[in-house]
Amino acid sequence: MTDRSPSIARTGPEASRPDAPEVPGPCGPVERARLGDVDAAVARVLGPDAELGDGQRDAVLGALVDDCLAVLPPAAGKTAVYAVTGLVLGGPTVVVSPTLSLHRDQVAHLVDAGLRAEVLNSTLPGRRREEVLAAFGAGGLDVCVTSPEQLARPDVLDALAAGSPALLAVDEVHCVCDWGPDFRPDYLTHAVARR
Repeated sequence: MTDRSPSIARTGPEASRPDAPEVPGPCGPVERARLGDVDAAVARVLGPDAELGDGQRDAVLGALVDDCLAVLPPAAGKTAVYAVTGLVLGGPTVVVSPTLSLHRDQVAHLVDAGLRAEVLNSTLPGRRREEVLAAFGAGGLDVCVTSPEQLARPDVLDALAAGSPALLAVDEVHCVCDWGPDFRPDYLTHAVARR
């Protein structure tokens, strides 16, 4: 996550008051009203008595304010971060991940949590691929998990744009940092996808 001290210093002492409209967040002030939205989304995704871990909560609150880089260890619940953030932002989420097995695992967890999620990758037959893109564009999905190569395709970008995604989450980005852009050159096209 980012350094917390500048964010807290910017919000000042008034933010800690219960009637303050904003509370300190890891990337800047967060509207107090959003905290209830976060709690409701957590209950939907993880269950009524569940809570986010510190790293997860910081990532969600950070993404509600601005672009956010969350570095969390394996099995820290990043899928919940994407799901909760997308629900709070009020639009569908596109998750970009490099491994097909991770796609299946993430979608299985999301579906188990009651979200409408689908995979969009090279394993899908043409007709199924078109169904997933149409569902996303029509607002029929909460989350679409895809690969970097899919986001390099203009037809996919157009179809995803039709769904007005609220969040673009890039998972396993450490692979690019570790192995360089040659690992998956299509990661370099994400700036276009973000727009």
